[in-house]
Amino acid sequence: MNTTRLMDFVKIVRGEFMSGDPHACFAAVSVDTRTLASGDCFFALSGPFYDGHDYIKDAVSKNAAAIVFSRRRITLSDDKISLGLPAIIKVEDTLRALGDYAAFARRAFDARVAVVAGSNGKTTVKNMLSAILSSDGDTHKSPGNYNNLVGLPLSILGASGDEKYVVLEAGISVKGEMARMGAISSPDIVVMTNIGSEHLAGFTDLAGVFKEEMILLDFLRPGGVAVLNMDDERLSAASRGIRKSVIRYCARPESVADITASSVSVSPDGVSFKLDYGAGEILDIRLNINGVFNVSNALAAASAAKAFGVPALKVKKGLESFTPVEGRMQILKLPNGCVIINDAYNANPDSMRAALWAFCDSYAQRSKILILGDMLELGESETAEHESLADFIMTLPFDEVLLVGERMRLTARRMKILHEDAPVKHLADAEFLSDVLRAPKYSEPSSAVFFKASHSVGLSSVAAKLYADRSREI
Repeated sequence: MNTTRLMDFVKIVRGEFMSGDPHACFAAVSVDTRTLASGDCFFALSGPFYDGHDYIKDAVSKNAAAIVFSRRRITLSDDKISLGLPAIIKVEDTLRALGDYAAFARRAFDARVAVVAGSNGKTTVKNMLSAILSSDGDTHKSPGNYNNLVGLPLSILGASGDEKYVVLEAGISVKGEMARMGAISSPDIVVMTNIGSEHLAGFTDLAGVFKEEMILLDFLRPGGVAVLNMDDERLSAASRGIRKSVIRYCARPESVADITASSVSVSPDGVSFKLDYGAGEILDIRLNINGVFNVSNALAAASAAKAFGVPALKVKKGLESFTPVEGRMQILKLPNGCVIINDAYNANPDSMRAALWAFCDSYAQRSKILILGDMLELGESETAEHESLADFIMTLPFDEVLLVGERMRLTARRMKILHEDAPVKHLADAEFLSDVLRAPKYSEPSSAVFFKASHSVGLSSVAAKLYADRSREI
């Protein structure tokens, strides 16, 4: 983003200028003093487990250009504030101020903005779409999974504003978040991947998730386009009543969809299919990622590209150049031939089942070891979902299952009830798992080892360590 003068910034965030030079400028913002650069504007954000106001002195020592703090947290008499800074700006709510500043920056963009939302596949679709758009013009995308009320504004503020495209990601955990993210991002394109069992602790049921997700469409700019998945029952039904321009996609040939797939085939190295881009343009696509569900992710990205007017050959180039990030169906091949699949960046009941099925389908000829961890934020559905997962696992052709975490204890118990001799072992946490995986049998040449869990369980780092250790030893 271009530089902003402090006297203008104060008006944007509806703050009060306490001290400093109102004519001074800054170009970047930070919410973390560990990565703050000299001249940044520091927002002292607060959450359940941290308080950015505790790090104001660190921001001062790193020559922050300005400090944005909340009147509710501290006063100028507090020893956390040191007078003589270039600027001190007091606001009612620092998170709100960050969003207001990002919304201002968004309105100044020449770039066209796509926001990817939905329960599963957001980050993959965002990265696929960015890979496509990058072949058509300068593109900025949100880093990692910057998809909440902190990450989305930071993603916007990380853009120069001169790009042709900006691709963002919006994820929700409680009511009210999507409306705020919609107001901040003001999208030209909204991609809705699917509606699944995510963050049920904040929404109770799928109807609540659906209602919150669909609010984002209310914030489409005039002439904006909604990209909707016709394989999702709720989105398919909703598409008929939306008073917006809509591009519909479906992972099978279907007359009501605008972009479809056919001739899908899977292999240990990826997924191939024919993509019907409309107007008689059929593209042969080969994705360098496992999981037949990634066909749907590719169609979502292609549909958004279609809405932006990107030519078909650039869609093919972008999709085939896409590589998965760590923890998302990432294929790690050991020198002896053993395959490790790291899909442990996140998990909910729907994504868990889809990924397990895809893994077993892709590696039908190998011995299959499933290493699964807790699925978090399921609220009152937590027990039922972990128990029903056991029923699903027992339908799969696996050789061994290692279950990690307190919630997965329910899955292990249910599997033993279903089959007393089921080859399943429960472990308290990822640290115990690392010890177990030292056994040679977990890296045999003919084996495929699959990791999946909610991110905080820590299985992604265990998968990476297993690969690194065995690569050196074999």
